[in-house]
Amino acid sequence: MKLKPDSLLWLFPLISLLGFALLLLASCNEAPIAADMPIPTTTKASSSWTAVIEPARYHRLPAPLVPRAQSDLTSLFEIGIGLQTGIYRVEYDGQQFLIIPPTGDTALSLTLPGGDMLNILTADPDIVMQKTAAGEQIILTGQSEWADFQVVLYAYNFHPGLLRWRLEIMRHSDPPASPELELYFVNRETGEETAALLETYADRGPMAAPHLFTYSESLDSSLFYWVDLTALNLFMEAAHYTPSATPRRMKQRLGHSFSRNDLSQQPEGVVTVVYDSYLYLTPGQPANEDAMISRYLHNLGDIYDLIAIPNDPLPAWFDVTQWDGQGAPEGIHLETIHDLTDEQNWVTLNGKRYLRAYVADTRQSAEAISQLDVYSALARYQQRFGETPDYFGELRTTIPDFFNPDFGPAGMFQNSGPLVVTGAQERGDVWYELGHALKVAELALWYPDDIELRDLAIRSGDSWIDFAHTAGYRFPKFYSFETWQGTGQQPDTGGGFAYFMLLLHELTGKEPYVDEARHALRALDGYGFRLSYETHMTAITAAAAARLYQIESDPLYLDIINRAVANLMRLSWIWESDYGSLKEAADELPGSPEWWQGTVRQRTFFGLNPTQQSAVITAKEQYEAWIYLIETLQRVHNELDQTTEKLIAEFIKHTLLTIPRSLPAFLPPESVTTHPSAYETVNENDLSLMIPVEDLRDGWDISGVIGQEIYGAGMAPAMAALALVEIAPGITVYSGYPPVSIKGEMVTFGGTAGCYTPVIVVGAKVILDALGNPLDVVTCGTAVCFIAEGGQAYEFMTFP
Repeated sequence: MKLKPDSLLWLFPLISLLGFALLLLASCNEAPIAADMPIPTTTKASSSWTAVIEPARYHRLPAPLVPRAQSDLTSLFEIGIGLQTGIYRVEYDGQQFLIIPPTGDTALSLTLPGGDMLNILTADPDIVMQKTAAGEQIILTGQSEWADFQVVLYAYNFHPGLLRWRLEIMRHSDPPASPELELYFVNRETGEETAALLETYADRGPMAAPHLFTYSESLDSSLFYWVDLTALNLFMEAAHYTPSATPRRMKQRLGHSFSRNDLSQQPEGVVTVVYDSYLYLTPGQPANEDAMISRYLHNLGDIYDLIAIPNDPLPAWFDVTQWDGQGAPEGIHLETIHDLTDEQNWVTLNGKRYLRAYVADTRQSAEAISQLDVYSALARYQQRFGETPDYFGELRTTIPDFFNPDFGPAGMFQNSGPLVVTGAQERGDVWYELGHALKVAELALWYPDDIELRDLAIRSGDSWIDFAHTAGYRFPKFYSFETWQGTGQQPDTGGGFAYFMLLLHELTGKEPYVDEARHALRALDGYGFRLSYETHMTAITAAAAARLYQIESDPLYLDIINRAVANLMRLSWIWESDYGSLKEAADELPGSPEWWQGTVRQRTFFGLNPTQQSAVITAKEQYEAWIYLIETLQRVHNELDQTTEKLIAEFIKHTLLTIPRSLPAFLPPESVTTHPSAYETVNENDLSLMIPVEDLRDGWDISGVIGQEIYGAGMAPAMAALALVEIAPGITVYSGYPPVSIKGEMVTFGGTAGCYTPVIVVGAKVILDALGNPLDVVTCGTAVCFIAEGGQAYEFMTFP
């Protein structure tokens, strides 16, 4: 059936019933405070200063969850103004904070705002130094020529080298100059600026994680710098500021980049957050690539616990609170499945129908990626719910039409087709063709009686092995089907190839496929933060390493998972755009359908860029990354570093919250265009269809400029199939963190202690913890709801 907008009124009861989750919510940042967790004291440096109160939607922890030292290595100075954090002294000299290592000629200077012209630290502030349960704070409150201000510098117990500074201002006139970047290197003796000798490990991906990760030879330390953009939303709204260029490195300086005009646009007499920044200093240079990646993940994981994270309940994409567990529940997946029947989504070639690449695409051609995306998603849906639409079999017949028997020694899939219409493709793009072969191998495993799919997968494998040997397992970007020679690199395709080989091993039982996977994964050394080319392939790389780790428990494969996860974190939007057309407002948005009002928050948090240089969040890459990261956790839960597991679990949970909003019905009308312009052949979006726009953007830019991607329309049915997990006959779980172990009615969730997720359970009446103690639950229609802790086991009872 097709759900009309009016029928989506079923959203309202679940959102109401999940109100409890909005209070406790599902992130490391919304955890209930344990008795032994550090809780900061609440004080002010000046009774006249009224600090900014963050919106209730956002929560942060007072200190990181995982200690990095066995004893407290932070302390305030007994004489003078400053603090010690690990080996670093942080001294205030009346003009700046100097961050000083124990040896060497170089220190790091911090001025706020950056540069001498605006430096409010010279304005003779009132100063309070205090010890809290979470760490040390130095609070400076005062008045400069152009603004009243409060600066708070934080250090954290058991996390040596971790600093945070937050600057709030109340502007009363225009600033005299533009701020410079606030961190620069100085000679300890002369105070003059000096060379940092920086080596950048990870710069900022476009619009993604707002950080820089470098090593300074002068300081003999790595520096992980982060701007909490979510905390700066009011600043960005007032200045019409696009945060694409912050943080920034200019020669030897690092910091938050903004202008005098941005400051001048802040309202007078209103307290505004201008900085909420973190610096993580770690002594010495990482010994190798994996040491560098491990340090990156630990730095990021600790800061992640401290930043503002949106505190939203599980979305009501599936009406599980009125579901009996039989068949598929009501939900957006049914709309997508129906809306794909719209004739503008299909093209007839040589008397046969194929899905187009985009809604209203005028090209008289088809692509394998559309047929396989939708068909494989519907196959997952059938495996889970036993239901398929009428066109399911029709799509199955299209798959062989893209197989070219003349490519390689045994043939392989090409993307353009069908072959009888287009002929042979002139050149290949590795992730496309490998992705097709991989999906056909998955389908062959799900449908063991389909001999044709099995044959096509195995024949493709023979050609891909020949390609891998020619390329030394380091695949080019574009290549010739005749010679396998090409240009550029797609490193994570090596991980995708390994996954394909392991599927063929599962399909045939033949050990040489494991050898091929092993060689491919071992060829992934040396890429650092350029491992990613197409981010869902990066996630498949992690899943391949997890599969091989189960076959042979070599810790190298856990290192490869770390590399993949680090690359995905770098390209994720770990901040929330709450400005412009995505500004969170209680008022109705003009033009929005009535059923939408007040029900769905707009989100960018943990959205994923599809490639290194893309500044957009895309449904195809994100939902497939979600699929393969779930598999990764399920295969190596408790084997991973706990910070890596936490970050994977958070990505999985926030994907459930964020990526379905690529569907036009859940976007503010002014944020999405009906007239895409990226391609001449795609000039119309039909926003009435539950088919995702390809490009989600921030609150200043219009989404949907590329079009609505049919080759990502498998998102809703695939996510419904995998998010609603049947753990036993009649018992289904819907949660942010995925179940990673099911033993009878006992379920363990992914993630780590101290992190939490809402859970909805259909078919159970009582929830017990691992010790057999009943939990407090809330009745949610025909389901029960509770808050689960990451990494913990729960038992679901069908009787009171």
